[in-house]
Amino acid sequence: ARWEIPLILVARNVERLTLLANDLQRCYGVSCVVLPADLSEPHVARRIHETTKRAGLRVDILVNNAGIHASGDFVDVTSENIRKLMHVNALSVA
Repeated sequence: ARWEIPLILVARNVERLTLLANDLQRCYGVSCVVLPADLSEPHVARRIHETTKRAGLRVDILVNNAGIHASGDFVDVTSENIRKLMHVNALSVA
């Protein structure tokens, strides 16, 4: 934000994203695009790419701060939790 590069903010919580975007715009004068999305879901990364492309936006620098983990005993982790973990931690940035 300090370099006045427009930002594309992606996360699940649209309210928190909007608050962050407003703070960044107010404090640094940088423009922000808010894209609510859950990266643990299939095809969401592609949808984000298509949305930014249609809007004429370009990603020059990617800061990926998304990540989740499974807690508890490994034998108790469900296949759905493993799928979400893999989507967020590995596949959503591919």
